[in-house]
Amino acid sequence: NTTPLDTLLNDGGGTTVFENGAIEVDNDVTISGNLTLKSDIVIIADDDVTFSGTINADLAANNRKLTINTPGTTTFSAIVGGGAALGKLKTDDGTGADDTAINTTAISATTVELNDAVVLGGNLAVTGTDVTFGGTVDATGASTETLTITATGVTTLGGIAGGSAALGNLTTDSSGTTVLKANIFSDDVTFADDVILGGNVTIDVETGATPTVTFTKSINADLAANNRTLTIEHAAGTTTFSNKIGLGSDGTFNTADDAALGTLTTDSTGTTALNGGSINATTHSYNGPTTLGAHTTLYGTTVTTGAAGTIDGDTSGTAALATAKDLIITATGVTTIGAAISDVRDLTVNGEGTASLDATASTITTFRNQVYTDALTLNADVTFTGKDMT
Repeated sequence: NTTPLDTLLNDGGGTTVFENGAIEVDNDVTISGNLTLKSDIVIIADDDVTFSGTINADLAANNRKLTINTPGTTTFSAIVGGGAALGKLKTDDGTGADDTAINTTAISATTVELNDAVVLGGNLAVTGTDVTFGGTVDATGASTETLTITATGVTTLGGIAGGSAALGNLTTDSSGTTVLKANIFSDDVTFADDVILGGNVTIDVETGATPTVTFTKSINADLAANNRTLTIEHAAGTTTFSNKIGLGSDGTFNTADDAALGTLTTDSTGTTALNGGSINATTHSYNGPTTLGAHTTLYGTTVTTGAAGTIDGDTSGTAALATAKDLIITATGVTTIGAAISDVRDLTVNGEGTASLDATASTITTFRNQVYTDALTLNADVTFTGKDMT
């Protein structure tokens, strides 16, 4: 048996080299200079752990691991892995009131696993293969700090991001996959990789002046049976879906690979750009102006466009047949069109359910054909303009 140190303090300059596997301290650990790991290190402390200088492996190829367990605050004040990336950086198990203050600009490790609550003291870029934020992630002040994650494997956001202080920007790169398990509050959000919903998620960008939410690649539920919901809320700006949603990795409807969302909802105060083609969700609710940047098919049980949910089928600015997009609504339950539809090439409502046109859906305009195979109810006067009507 060994007796833990009372306090570990290095308050000088220079570089500290850790060669032993475990450090156990009853109180604080403070490393004021730079730190080099020459073995895998576990630090167990009963109070705060502070790194004021850089942290690096002796060689990146050695895949050094740094694990920190403390009920206090872990603070990183300088770049981690900038000279020689770590194999793994891990904090705590996420079960206590502990937190991590990241006051540096960059962390580089093959695996980054931050399991406690994280507060950003500056704009942070995290680079690795797998990156996990198991707890909450907040800015120091609302809309001040940004978080950029570059991970070739899996990025997991397990806790609420920006719930106490919204992030200025949240961005992931185009490699790998991001798993979202909780709500996000940020001025702008960009997911350049594939997204999997591991929980019901609301993305709130109402704090930004002209906020944007961008999904560059696919969005799927972890399992269709989990009925995952995705809700976008913003005061202005644009939400862009640039790829298929709910169709699994093969991108094809009605296959074993489908991973439909339970509900997809956009609010009434921003614009939604559907640029990815097919969307598979049990319930669709588009409450603000919506544009079609690709031929679009909506699969589900219920599809609703709200009173402010106009649909514009031509985003080119020319309003021409050559650039207009098709809209197919295949809902087995109820389709409710609550606002005008304009400049769509062909409109088809064929889900074998029922469809209703509300008072604000005063005009339905297509360049070519309109086909309604559902039982159609007009709740107000509606003008249909197109070539052939069926």
